[in-house]
Amino acid sequence: MNLGRLWDLILFILNKEESGGIITPERRNILLSVGSQRYYSLMYEEFEKNQKVNDSLSVFDKISTLTIDGSTGISPLPTGYYHCTGLSAAQSDTLEIVTDSEFSSRQKNSLTSPTLKNSIALFISGQIMFQPVNLGTALMTYLSYPGEPYYDYYIDENDQEQFLPESHSSSSITKIGDLTSELGTISITGLTEDNTDSMRLFWTFGWNDNYGYVINFYKDRGLTLLVAHSNYQPDVTLGYSNPLPILTWNISEDNNSRLSGTIQLSPYNHLQWADQSQLVNLELNNIPSSYTTVYLSFHTVYITNTYHLDICSDPLRTKIIYSYPIVTSGSSFSDYITSTDGNSTGYLNINSLSDFTEDIIVYNGNIAKNNMFIFIPISQTVEYQWRYEDQLKIAGIILDMCGIFLNSDKIIQYAQMFGRIEK
Repeated sequence: MNLGRLWDLILFILNKEESGGIITPERRNILLSVGSQRYYSLMYEEFEKNQKVNDSLSVFDKISTLTIDGSTGISPLPTGYYHCTGLSAAQSDTLEIVTDSEFSSRQKNSLTSPTLKNSIALFISGQIMFQPVNLGTALMTYLSYPGEPYYDYYIDENDQEQFLPESHSSSSITKIGDLTSELGTISITGLTEDNTDSMRLFWTFGWNDNYGYVINFYKDRGLTLLVAHSNYQPDVTLGYSNPLPILTWNISEDNNSRLSGTIQLSPYNHLQWADQSQLVNLELNNIPSSYTTVYLSFHTVYITNTYHLDICSDPLRTKIIYSYPIVTSGSSFSDYITSTDGNSTGYLNINSLSDFTEDIIVYNGNIAKNNMFIFIPISQTVEYQWRYEDQLKIAGIILDMCGIFLNSDKIIQYAQMFGRIEK
């Protein structure tokens, strides 16, 4: 059972026991760490007295070859050392672990003075001091201290935590939203918790008369905190091309975010608008190949309470590509329309066209909202080494710290119930 499932089990029990309160990610890692430490201490008290306890601690059994300094007789303890279970040297028939006073007295007494065949060792200040000093190496078996667990996660598009297992050994990017299928690869460096929303960026894709095609990256879902942008200015004297050629754009920082990178825009066969305040969705398929950016103009027809839609190729709305005379307010519809030159047929799809407060409403550009990139980093998760049955006992300790006191049988029942629900 990994930390993700263990924590889900703990939350499942807390919910069943109707325990409220929010456990922050920081507190979660503290609870996982303290729970493991307390359980280890309880097990160590019974070490070598009970075989079940020995079995529980067996996952922390280690063996290490120690290199002994030939001039001082000192060797550092292995990383993570907690308790020595055995110590031997190849040159010695016996290697006795002694106290500080014994170590001193043995060297002063010619009868008990340590030799290569009968050597001694003293544990002191995070190291081992051997006598005689020329033993060379020693072999130690020991219990290591349980590693510090760490529960790593990312935030998905629904603002929910998703556990990152240890096996997630490479970073990746998840693209969410209407236009992400049109995007190829994206690479951004400099991402931090300060310039992203939990490693997420929200973006818009549009046309700007001064800068051409523009992709803006925002830290917040409300699109108010601009952190980076990328743009491409086509040569309008040559006319627009559709589909847009594959281009790799540079990403530049905004507001000292220190973000940089590249993004590749793949060809697409239609243009799409989205503006939640007025036009929720407009899609034009198979528009003339000479246009990729179009400009919309809505004219109110008061007698019929409808709108006249002109789709133009120029910002001044003088060159009409399509003209559609009956656009009903508040309705959703789809229809085929023909360009004014009569040579090309397109498909118009409008969802929920809202009432307008002005006689003429102009939409300039291609705006995509509610799109995001989720950057899933390399996992920093550090799993428990404990066996499944020991993890359930640690869960009990964590529940105790949360004010829920359950015996082992009850926790096992919950674990079985949780398993059935998960399946």
